[in-house]
Amino acid sequence: MQKMSFPEIVVAVLPFQNFSEDNKLDYFVAGFSDDLIMNLSRFRSLQIISSHSTKKINADNEEDQSIIQSLNANYLVKGSFRHYEGNIIIRTQLIRTIDDTIVWAERYDEKLTSVFDIQDDVTQRIVSTLQKHININLLSSARKKTITSLEAYDCWLKGMDQLEKGTLANDNKAREYFKQAMEIDSEYARAFAGMSLTYFNEWSCQVFERWEESQKFAYEYALKAVSLDDTDNVSNLILGRVYLYKREYEKAEHYLRKSLKLNPNDADNLIQIASSFVHLGYPKEGEKLYLKAVRLNPINVEWYYAYATMIYFELGQFEKAIEEGLKPPIETVWVDMAAFIAASFYYLGKKEKMEKYWEIYLQQSQIKIFNGRKPSSYEAIQWILDYNPYKGESNFIKFFNFLEKEGYTKPVKKKQAVSKSRLFSNTFKKDAELWEASFEGQSVYLPDVKGYHDLVILMNQPNKEIHCAELMGVQVGANNEVFVLDEKAKETYKKRVQDLLLEIEEAESLGNPQSANTLREEYDQLVDHLSKSLGLGGKNRKIDSPVERARSAVTWRIRSAIKKIEKAHPSLGKHLANSITTGTFCSYSPEKEHHWIFN
Repeated sequence: MQKMSFPEIVVAVLPFQNFSEDNKLDYFVAGFSDDLIMNLSRFRSLQIISSHSTKKINADNEEDQSIIQSLNANYLVKGSFRHYEGNIIIRTQLIRTIDDTIVWAERYDEKLTSVFDIQDDVTQRIVSTLQKHININLLSSARKKTITSLEAYDCWLKGMDQLEKGTLANDNKAREYFKQAMEIDSEYARAFAGMSLTYFNEWSCQVFERWEESQKFAYEYALKAVSLDDTDNVSNLILGRVYLYKREYEKAEHYLRKSLKLNPNDADNLIQIASSFVHLGYPKEGEKLYLKAVRLNPINVEWYYAYATMIYFELGQFEKAIEEGLKPPIETVWVDMAAFIAASFYYLGKKEKMEKYWEIYLQQSQIKIFNGRKPSSYEAIQWILDYNPYKGESNFIKFFNFLEKEGYTKPVKKKQAVSKSRLFSNTFKKDAELWEASFEGQSVYLPDVKGYHDLVILMNQPNKEIHCAELMGVQVGANNEVFVLDEKAKETYKKRVQDLLLEIEEAESLGNPQSANTLREEYDQLVDHLSKSLGLGGKNRKIDSPVERARSAVTWRIRSAIKKIEKAHPSLGKHLANSITTGTFCSYSPEKEHHWIFN
């Protein structure tokens, strides 16, 4: 059967108007509109116009009607906000642009603390109204929202309002608000994501003297945000970008693609992922995301041009790279933008212009990177190689070799992505939601399974025999009676079953059938084990052959884990298969001693 296709639906959320007497709540109203855009953009079948293109539009202003028309949206969301004595009145409309018909409207008169429920209801009503036109995943699967206190949410909105201003002073002010939000609610993932973003922004502000500090804090706060809410696309984006600059490419790609799946319609998200994909060696995919970002943000795209220049430069479309790069004033974008343009002119055989823009880059780097000291061409080149985390070889290399050959600079040595000491260390450790496995100079990253935890216990105690019941988390009593689950283990397994159901639902909603199947295998095994382990009323029961059942379960778990490793890292999988013994007693007995790093 041929799969049914659905027309693309483009929706623009216009800024909600604040009719309150207190205009100090403008940031709150703007935050409500931005949140609504974020909520809707999670639905893969909707195309949501970026807030950058709509934030300055006044829906009631006739002069703005031409701007609204230029958005080419099929539907508009309009609304107003009024605050009085702790209550809010929110009016909202969904308008079909082809005939200017109101297809849905609602009025809310609630306590201010109900703002989260109102946001969810507006999202559901819009999606439900458009359901007959498009194919959308279940709302419960496509969007998860962390419920937090209104006070913490208010601090987060104020912090994001400061970040929008784009200066270091405003970034510092934003940090104060995000810290307040964390003090109010220590489990509020958005507060940690916002804090991470303040440090991440310092890179775009080119504060290179604080590079290591900014990277460290951006990483730590993003990691915390993801641990609290792994469905937040911004936290996953930042974590992916940090891993990219750390040259941990597989981790970077994992989190970047996860961010893209979580929210494929956030223009700012797309443009950051686009540039990261270029560094990872996927310039065509980067171009596709860039064009989609421009489509979703058709008005305020000036700062996107720098990303376009890098994309087209690495695609070998040098005239296009120059055209995009020269649209904004060159001193207002990336410090190495002039170097991209100089290299593009080199490929086009225009030496005079190449020299002109290379000199501009040297001047810009003197001001912004080297604290007023004029760098040598060698230093300026090395900075580009260090600053741009290319996984493979860039088109810059041929240009730099030309500069060396023609006497512009000293020989250029490309920076090694990974040091030799790191290449040949043996690592098996869990980092966030991935396992890093390094052996014989090859590193891979693996999604978590229970068997990896068993392997760590065995590998951490080489040549020691460990009873299968100990690995299983069960108790062996007198006469070898085994109570399949103690109370602590029982609750742990039950919680894992509940978590698995949510993870399976999420994997399916993100279009990741392989991950969903892996999770189902673990779910089926756990349910089967629980059903065999618990008697009437959920009480623990003894089983006829307790050691045999524990032995069987642990053996399956460990062997399954080794098979997964073998697919991704054959030499490590072979080593473990030859060194791990399973049975009533399990052990790790390698032919020769290996030093492992586990944390």
